[in-house]
Amino acid sequence: MESIKVGSTHRLNSSRRESGLLWRTRFFEGTVQTVEEYYEKVEYIHLNAVRGAGLVERTEDWPCSSVRDYGGNLSGVASAHPNLRIDRILLPADARTRV
Repeated sequence: MESIKVGSTHRLNSSRRESGLLWRTRFFEGTVQTVEEYYEKVEYIHLNAVRGAGLVERTEDWPCSSVRDYGGNLSGVASAHPNLRIDRILLPADARTRV
């Protein structure tokens, strides 16, 4: 993640002939440690279009959301956005398990 931050900042600053920070400090990288933390992050992402940005009233209304897949819609039917690939992983049932 650091290389993405540094690289994108350098490229933008060079193209604009500017200097300074591009990324705010709140954007930090870290690893998900447990199954419970994984699901917390997924929930946060799904709710962000509703609570964080107020773009839609329901998570299902956000067109690029994967919430339908996490909600049990795994029928294999092509989604409205075939270029949005959902990477499914099998997680242990115990939420305290480290991943």
